[in-house]
Amino acid sequence: MRRIEVVAPLLGLFAIVGSAIAVALCPTVSRTELQIWNKGNSFPNTATTVGTEGPSLPWHLAQVHWSLSSELVLKDLSVDFVIMNDLPDSAKIFIVPISGIINESKFYAGCITNIPDVEAAGVYLTNVGRGLIFTRWGDMEKDSVRLSTRGYRYIAHHEGEHASVRLPYRWTTGKYTLRLVRMECELRNGIPHTWLSCFLKAHANNEEVCVGEICFQGEELSLRDRMCSFVEVYDHDQSRRPTSMPEFSVAIGNVRINDQGIRPTTVEGIYLKGIPRYANIESTTSYMSHSEDSQFELPTDDAAHVFSVGSSPRTTNQERVRLFPIP
Repeated sequence: MRRIEVVAPLLGLFAIVGSAIAVALCPTVSRTELQIWNKGNSFPNTATTVGTEGPSLPWHLAQVHWSLSSELVLKDLSVDFVIMNDLPDSAKIFIVPISGIINESKFYAGCITNIPDVEAAGVYLTNVGRGLIFTRWGDMEKDSVRLSTRGYRYIAHHEGEHASVRLPYRWTTGKYTLRLVRMECELRNGIPHTWLSCFLKAHANNEEVCVGEICFQGEELSLRDRMCSFVEVYDHDQSRRPTSMPEFSVAIGNVRINDQGIRPTTVEGIYLKGIPRYANIESTTSYMSHSEDSQFELPTDDAAHVFSVGSSPRTTNQERVRLFPIP
């Protein structure tokens, strides 16, 4: 049986720092912690219907990889994304605008329709609802994460050792900016470690929230020259298989590193073998050429792309699609 801990913090206050642009720091949680245990499985049925075909969940419905010319020393990283359709609360969808490797540690950040129940010693925790997730692999230390107000941590090893900060947040349709910001460096047993904070800004009301902070070993943060975005369907019961999906589209782009727009060397969409083709990947320029939806302003940079998920799988054997340079 795997060991999982979910810890709720005491309430804290955001500190505001910065000059031209104020940055909301995540508060450091008190050592006093509340462990939440709840018997019974209250996870709701998914909005999709359930079958038995395909590999076990989670499924990456589609991925987009973009490559840079070299690794970069990271001070801040941001990406815009636009959710163009409402998703039901019962849909088990995870939208990840940014994933990559920092100092040889994998990470991702995104928004999820329902922060899932987790198993602990054979019992289940209650659902958290819509929220935001920032995760780093290769670490299971409690002290490697710092929590935001109302946030909590998630430590597990069922998908490899990882530590995560998670914040309940009622996201909906609209434009958002996900931002990772380098914070202070500290010594741990004589070894430098650097904190990286995750923020989400909603452009509809200019509200920015702190998801939490995660510590990476090293004085500098070296970002690998290859990043990824993806859309995932998940289920607490991995034996379940979707046979339909909620229809939605999400555009991702305007990636900026150290406040500079990037120019990728390549951008490629990937469909994983064995996963039913519910998703379609295309550049935002291509999407806008046939879409009648003018409600949202979409990113149009070289790395910009759109995931469109349909209610039923497409019949195609295509595994890769080149988005940039245009073939």
